[in-house]
Amino acid sequence: MRARTALVLSLVAPYFSSALHASIVPMSAFVTDNQEDANRRVSLGLDKKDVDSIFGDLTMRRINRSDCHSKVASRLQAICGGGENNAADVIGESDKSAIAISLTICSMASALQPTPTECFPWSPPELAVPGHVAVTKTWSWNRIAADERLKEAQRTKCLGALHRSPQDWSSYNGYLSDATQLCFAFGGKRQAEIAQRTYVNATMEKIALINFLMRNEQSRRAQEEKVSDNLNVKLNNLQSVADLAKTALDGLSIIDQQQSGILRDMRSAVDGIDQSTICMVQRVEIDLKRHSLQLLSEVESSLKNLKQNLADEMSSEFKGIAENHSASLTGHLSTYEVLTAKLISAAEGQMAIILGRTAERAAAIDDNWNRLSVELRLAKTDMNGIAETAIDIRPLLLSSLESALQIKNLQNEAAASLEIAAVHSTQIVHELTHSSAAINDHLNSTLVAISEWRETVPADAWWRHTFPLTIFQLPSLFSQAWGSNASSHQHLAIALQGVVWIFGLVCQAILMGVYGLVSVLSQRMTESPAHTVLAAARKTKFKIVVPDAIGIRFPPTISHGTLRKTQWVVVERRAVSEPP
Repeated sequence: MRARTALVLSLVAPYFSSALHASIVPMSAFVTDNQEDANRRVSLGLDKKDVDSIFGDLTMRRINRSDCHSKVASRLQAICGGGENNAADVIGESDKSAIAISLTICSMASALQPTPTECFPWSPPELAVPGHVAVTKTWSWNRIAADERLKEAQRTKCLGALHRSPQDWSSYNGYLSDATQLCFAFGGKRQAEIAQRTYVNATMEKIALINFLMRNEQSRRAQEEKVSDNLNVKLNNLQSVADLAKTALDGLSIIDQQQSGILRDMRSAVDGIDQSTICMVQRVEIDLKRHSLQLLSEVESSLKNLKQNLADEMSSEFKGIAENHSASLTGHLSTYEVLTAKLISAAEGQMAIILGRTAERAAAIDDNWNRLSVELRLAKTDMNGIAETAIDIRPLLLSSLESALQIKNLQNEAAASLEIAAVHSTQIVHELTHSSAAINDHLNSTLVAISEWRETVPADAWWRHTFPLTIFQLPSLFSQAWGSNASSHQHLAIALQGVVWIFGLVCQAILMGVYGLVSVLSQRMTESPAHTVLAAARKTKFKIVVPDAIGIRFPPTISHGTLRKTQWVVVERRAVSEPP
């Protein structure tokens, strides 16, 4: 009896693994594509592709697997409870019978056998007859009357129909005896799924934490680059202001030199005018004297020539001529004096105008020079303040850079540990897959050997099957009336017990390996470098505090050759304090 129970459990266990997984753990506890899980990924800032690349789609494929046994197992959860109570006290006899009937119908459907009409209430919807309405409460697929007597009558009819076939009745008895043990199997599976769910949630939170730290690092770098760019722009503006001031000084010096040259030219021109006037007067006097001497010499010669003959006449004429010549000389002298006075007055007026303009320009140059000196002194003071602020900020920037480098190293170590853990998990999953395939091959070879052995049995044996041998028909081989050949029965029973014992050991080893793998992965992820990163971040609590932070608004571009007054605006001033 124990050997038969072990064989039934070993054969049914692979088909119930996916069903137990889907029925015990809620769908929202895994990485699925429903609305709740999508909202969780969005709240953590994760992408579905990233989560699938880490966990794979093995969990999704196991959850989505559905067959007759999986549906029965999913309904079994409502009766088994949370696994803390005793399953024998929870499951009643009627529920045990309903469980056994449902599993027997699933076995008959797998063997392509027709389902009795009396058992349609316990059949899945795809196997039920259209339009048929039957009677059950918990374990039926269709609604029935609430009268307990009608339910008992319906169950009695179904059991009578199963009793007509020895194979079906043997399967029913095996499932009936194993109904309590299925709930205990649910408890173990539930613990494994809870551990896996905890691992998935913890891993997603750690990935979200690493993404959060990376985003903070990127934003901090962007802010540092922005501050550096602003400082460079301000330094460039100061350099341009200094260049403009230097250019203005050079222009002022050139203008001063030009004005000095103009003054020298004006003085030389005035001196030249005075000298030319004196020379002109001297020339006029010399000409007058020369003409007078010439006239006198001519008169003397004429007088000498006409002295004798025209003494009287010529004396009178000579007197008139002398008077006329004297009057003309007097007119010429007055004309020259008027012209000279006009030239001198015009030159004096022009010199006065030029001297006035020169004095005004000199005063304007002095004012501009004084303003430029004041602006340069203010700029020098502000540059000294900026230099002191830059010296105060530099140690804080260096400490922030060191903290960022330490955090980056911790993130790299955490990423490397996660990658190593993922590789180990993938290798273990591949090994388990190969082991399961090998076990299935051994099981199939055993079933083939049993089928070949059946072919050697005489055709008139009363227990010979009319349908092909399947997994769910094996319990019929162990009926009370085995056959007439006792020795064959004994050898076959011994061989099957050995196979069952070996298969049970392999299944236990696989389950223990899976439990160990889940525990190791949970412990490793608990001690992963991500916790180290979080602890370091919480211990340091680094925060960049800029001492005496100065916000500067630079003056606008200098235009029209005039320097505007520089304005410095202090935004915030705060001394360095100890970290909290």
